Amino acid sequence: MYRKIISYIVVLLLLLLPGFYLKNPFGYLPCIFFLMASVFSLLYVLALRKAIVFLQPVNNMSCERNMKKQFSVVIQNKWFLACSRITFRFYRNNLFGQVSQVNDINTTLSPKEKKTFNFDIKFNHLGTYEAGISSVRIYDLLGIFYLTYKDFNKSYITVKPHCFDVDNLDFYDVAGKQISLSVSKSKMESDDYSGVRQYMLGDPIKNIHWKISAHTREYMVRTFESYASKGVSVYMDFEAKAYSNEILLSIYDCIVETAYSVANYVLGQKECVELIYNKDGSAQTLLPRNRLDMDDMILNFSGISPVHDNQLVEMFEDNATRQYGLDVIIVCTPNLNGTLVEYLIEARMLRKKVYLFYISPKSKKENFSDDEKSMLNDLTSSEVNYFVISSADELQSSEVKEYA
Repeated sequence: MYRKIISYIVVLLLLLLPGFYLKNPFGYLPCIFFLMASVFSLLYVLALRKAIVFLQPVNNMSCERNMKKQFSVVIQNKWFLACSRITFRFYRNNLFGQVSQVNDINTTLSPKEKKTFNFDIKFNHLGTYEAGISSVRIYDLLGIFYLTYKDFNKSYITVKPHCFDVDNLDFYDVAGKQISLSVSKSKMESDDYSGVRQYMLGDPIKNIHWKISAHTREYMVRTFESYASKGVSVYMDFEAKAYSNEILLSIYDCIVETAYSVANYVLGQKECVELIYNKDGSAQTLLPRNRLDMDDMILNFSGISPVHDNQLVEMFEDNATRQYGLDVIIVCTPNLNGTLVEYLIEARMLRKKVYLFYISPKSKKENFSDDEKSMLNDLTSSEVNYFVISSADELQSSEVKEYA
């Protein structure tokens, strides 16, 4: 803007030079004609403001991730004035409130002409986006002046998760057995051994109580009391390390689509499922009844945060070992630490079925630290199911080792 004003002043001064040099009225004619043309251009562009009408339908819509949606803008010239140049600026925000995509389109408009412009925008990540026209500029015939329009309707697009097939998890094949084992009697014959029972084929060796076994001369196994109900608790950790925005959004997609796919599968089995996540510093529990409920509930998610306050451990501590919790626990997190591993192992010792979905960027999956490898080995030795994914579509191809 300032550059154009300076250029205009420079041209005006140059056109004044012939008048100073010739020192007669004819020398000022170029400057006079330029000023007259400028006034004409100004009046022309003011007239165009009344002649041109914009029609932008409110395109509130929804789609699944990685799909394209079309936005339309209609512009009409109602008068007999031609427009030499019109510039549309179309924008789209990302989940962090930043403008992530801008498209500029230049066109012309003949008298009484009507044009329709379509924008195809692809949405690669979950969430609710804002999109629309941020501004339109109308130029005069000489390109000296222009008018800017900024008051346009905004469109909101809700991008929903894909639902993947997770039948290969089969966590209900052993759920009934888990409950029957957890309520086994701890009394044998006439002697009462609190918290132990006779060894049964398939019991883990590490659960054998060696001291009492030596006293009774037969293997005795520790029992863990649990009053779990049949169902699945899905924990979602929306905190991540300081990755780039693109990686953070991919992690968020993976967490939500994993939880969404698991919850949909559980509801298809006519079982109970609860979604547990942290919002504004407090744990939230959602109890969807069907897929439509889940579609509405995911709108409450506040996105992923690059700040790590270890909120998952707090949620897990408050909910996972509660007396009447659900018998299958699924944790979706991009964070792995010793405290979380301890809680997962403790839940497993309570005869609950535990799944850890460790969300890791593709660049990191083949380059784990020694601490991460050690913690994953601890989970394996404690019979906690886990697997590492970077995208929820890997759920369909990954193999998870099942522990009875």
